[in-house]
Amino acid sequence: MPTTPLTSDDNIKGRVKKYCKEVQDTNAEVEADVESELQDIAEMEPLPLKSEVLQAMKSIRKEKASGSDVRSEELVKSGSDMQAKFC
Repeated sequence: MPTTPLTSDDNIKGRVKKYCKEVQDTNAEVEADVESELQDIAEMEPLPLKSEVLQAMKSIRKEKASGSDVRSEELVKSGSDMQAKFC
């Protein structure tokens, strides 16, 4: 849709008011979306403790076949302390 230049003060003021209302409405929608996401996160199951991650990594059976990521149990166990730091 072609636009025409705003020449009168009333037209300029009207456009500025319209723009500000659009920005406020958009901000309100974004804030509502963020609030909803934060609520969803708060209701999620808590993350595992570092001690739980370490225990799970150390309890992997020896000679277990590699999964689709082709990591051997020896590799996982050898770096378990370092890997748990990233959890």
